[in-house]
Amino acid sequence: MVNQESLMRQTIEKANEQLKKQRKENREKEMTRVLFQSLTGGGEQTSPSRTNRTANGYNNILLNGEVGFQN
Repeated sequence: MVNQESLMRQTIEKANEQLKKQRKENREKEMTRVLFQSLTGGGEQTSPSRTNRTANGYNNILLNGEVGFQN
């Protein structure tokens, strides 16, 4: 039998895993969008902080094989 505390821990753990997965998916979609815009010459003006995060994400992929941005 599962007590309330154990059930709550499992629920929180599952939610954290879903959040982690969604963040990764969002980062990958954002990178794809930015890369596509770069390749097609289109695009919107981005803030310097967003540009830096994007550049850091590219560096992580190129240098470390990591997917994602560091905030």
